[in-house]
Formats: sequence, structure tokens, C-alpha cells
Amino acid sequence: LATAPRVSGAVITAFPVLSGSGASAALGSAAATTTTDANGRFTLPTFAGGEYVVTINPPAGSIYGGVWVTSTAHAGSDAHPWWVVLWKK
Repeated sequence: LATAPRVSGAVITAFPVLSGSGASAALGSAAATTTTDANGRFTLPTFAGGEYVVTINPPAGSIYGGVWVTSTAHAGSDAHPWWVVLWKK
């Protein structure tokens, strides 16, 4: 991953899982949204810990496709930068 291209301008949104799991999870309203910087890096804003579905959508016209993942947010998740690496269409 160290040499993988970083995706700038990708929109990351975290939705709390209300019930269920995976593709059949019932989701709440967006709890946090941010956009990757020029280096494909982002930091999540502060939001409550728990189970989330996180969507990662590249900018319009990108050669990359979007994804969603399930994740557990912990206190302090906002203190560390993350990078976005997406699949190529």
C-alpha cells in the first residue's frame, strides 16, 4: 500500500448502524463527513463511538470506484489521519 495512488477529493461519510449488519444493516443519519486532502489523507471529525457503515466516494469523473465498509469507531478515532486507496474502474 505504500506505493498505491492516494485519492484526493474523496468524500467519506460515516452512518451509525441502528440494527442488522453488512448490506442489510439499518442505518441512521450521517454522523460525520469529511473529504480527503491532496495527499488522499483525511481525519474524521469527533463523533460517538460505535458501529458504523463508512462510504468512500471518489470525486466525479474519477478513474476509481467507491466502496463501503463496516467499522467500529473508538474514542480518539479523530486524532489519527487515514488514507484512501480505492479500486480502479
